[in-house]
Amino acid sequence: MDPTGPRNPPAQSMDCQEMNTSLLLSLFLAADGSITIVGQKDRRNRTSGSVHQVDEEELERFEEDDVHQILAKVPGVYARDEEGFGLRPNIGLRGASAERSAKVTLLEDGILVGPAPYAAPAAYFFPLTTRMTQVEVFKGPSAVGYGPQTIGGAVNMISRTTPREGSLAKIDLAYGSFNAMKGHMALGHRSGAFSSLLEGVHLRADGFKTFSDGSPAGGFEKNEWLMKLGWGNPPKPGLWQDVELRLGYADESSGSSYLGVHVDDAVSQPFQRYDASKLDRMRWEHLRGSLRHRVRFGPGKSLESTLYHHRFHRDWYKVAHFRGGPSLQDLMQASDQGEAAVYLALLRGQESGMSRPEELMLGGNDRYFYSQGLQTDLSWRWRMKDWKIIKRSGLRLHNDQVERDQREDPYRLVEGQLERTDGAEIVGSANLGWARALAAHSTLELAWKQRLWLTPGLRVEAIQNGFTDRLRGERKDERTQIVPLPGMGVFWRPGEAPIGLLAGVYRGFSPVNPGQDPDVEHESATNYEAGFRWFHDRYHVEVIGFLNDYNNLTARCSQSQGCGTAQLNQQFNGGEVLIYGTELMTKLKQDFGAGVKGELTGNLTWTQTAFQNAFQSSFQPFGKVEVGDELPYVPRLLGSLNVTLSRAPFGISWQSKGRSEQRDSAGQGEIEGADRIAGHLIHDLSMTYDITKRFRLYGTAYNLTDRVYISSLRPYGPRPGAPRRLMAGLKLNY
Repeated sequence: MDPTGPRNPPAQSMDCQEMNTSLLLSLFLAADGSITIVGQKDRRNRTSGSVHQVDEEELERFEEDDVHQILAKVPGVYARDEEGFGLRPNIGLRGASAERSAKVTLLEDGILVGPAPYAAPAAYFFPLTTRMTQVEVFKGPSAVGYGPQTIGGAVNMISRTTPREGSLAKIDLAYGSFNAMKGHMALGHRSGAFSSLLEGVHLRADGFKTFSDGSPAGGFEKNEWLMKLGWGNPPKPGLWQDVELRLGYADESSGSSYLGVHVDDAVSQPFQRYDASKLDRMRWEHLRGSLRHRVRFGPGKSLESTLYHHRFHRDWYKVAHFRGGPSLQDLMQASDQGEAAVYLALLRGQESGMSRPEELMLGGNDRYFYSQGLQTDLSWRWRMKDWKIIKRSGLRLHNDQVERDQREDPYRLVEGQLERTDGAEIVGSANLGWARALAAHSTLELAWKQRLWLTPGLRVEAIQNGFTDRLRGERKDERTQIVPLPGMGVFWRPGEAPIGLLAGVYRGFSPVNPGQDPDVEHESATNYEAGFRWFHDRYHVEVIGFLNDYNNLTARCSQSQGCGTAQLNQQFNGGEVLIYGTELMTKLKQDFGAGVKGELTGNLTWTQTAFQNAFQSSFQPFGKVEVGDELPYVPRLLGSLNVTLSRAPFGISWQSKGRSEQRDSAGQGEIEGADRIAGHLIHDLSMTYDITKRFRLYGTAYNLTDRVYISSLRPYGPRPGAPRRLMAGLKLNY
């Protein structure tokens, strides 16, 4: 069977058809739109929650196409790479699991972008950050306006808007190490009340790993196109409205694999790819469309409504396991002797498999997703003597679905080449999960004499989901979750000095996915934060302490964690957990005279985690848990430092980012042996030269010192981060 062959898209169930009708009949319903708090500097300084922004200038400083590198600039963000290019982001906030970014609400311009945010929150699709103009991160009480995942917070990416007047043209062409290429084009125009924008991005690279014959491995090609058509006059006093239609397409083909290397090879040959993974490939396509209407009907009064629909199909064909013999995960940690030596030689292509147990099973994870909904956000502000009041409310009616088709084919390695045997295809699973949800939120910002700001808020998530195992002909009982999520924040500025104190508390939540056992509970926590800000036109310093008190922490089993077919997509209770720490962020600007300007930005996060109860879990990263055990993949320290100097037409930036050691599984005390992932510190250097006001040359060296480090031990052995990479390009801005 051709693992990449076309298949008919899944038919919608009757429940989903009824839901579509409900969507059309409920156009007035929706949910929390994009509240770009950080777009206004004075508001960012006084917000009671932890809100951070990476603006367009910072995004262009290192021309990073990997969201992991961008979010390294934000405190409290735990990002774990797995293949060196950021193709499959793993993002966690304040200790929440980073696995496939499933515990973070991901948005683009305030719209959910995950393939199925409620039914299957693992984010195998992520918009290209190359075309973004801002990236916002919401934590603490500020996350109440975003869901369904409020346990850690939200990441909102802001895309380029259509021109307010005239035309715009942007072209970015770059070439670099490993035959890496980037092409980015944006063309926009406004004529009267009509505006348009067409933006396209192409990224590719050969990959920095090699097979035994020297051919490159792990390469990829990604494309993304987005068109915006708008009608409406530029914003003006009084009644104003506009309409925008957005259509997008994206695809990827990459040689991604879950197969790492043996622990011994991680030291001597970290960038090799075993021949057993020669057929490993991810292919996906993403289609989306949305229609947005905005109206402002007076000073401080606005209403924004959006109808959206997304479809996503992926097929990831990759090494799963041997038909017999040890598991791949155990094999990568085993001593290179005896039976392990035989199977390692097979993986490396040094020996040919002859017996049935030595056959390799390659699995195809074929999945169809759709996500659609209607959301609206109302903002209303007014004054009462010494008080200024802003009210924001929103509704979202949403439904999504995932159809999974998992299969395995037997192969035999012969002289380093994979040959399909005459064994039959094995169907591992075939199921369908769906969810529909109504989310509502409302927040108040009460400002008294520009000294005190109170922000009470409430979010309610009402979710119904279901699951059908088509392989066994079983349908699990539908589950309904109705969860209120209150929050409260306060910011106090004691005097005229540019300093303020903040504090907040809110309830964090992560829903139970479709098809789980009745004893699986949703993830919930009471989250606290407190700190201070010191702000000025030339500096901004923020120190915030946080405490997340989990009533129940959950974990989801995926193949990226080494779970077998029988456990895939299962959720597990983790009981009570404490996660606490401190975040430090600083930004300093200085004019040295003679046209020389400098900027220093940095962040540091210290985190401590501890299970509060002992238990035995079949979820492998937990295992046997004792009171006081730490969570896996949460380093004690992580942070970054960026120094920039500029004097027209030149600019130079230095960036250092790193983290301390971390665990591969729950435990406490000194991290030893195969459970330890060493810390690392990476340095980047970027230089720019403005030929004219519209033409810029740039060059960037990532991992300048060529540091070799391990980013993850899961699912099947150590996987290294990217080595030194050079990139040079030319940009045109009109």
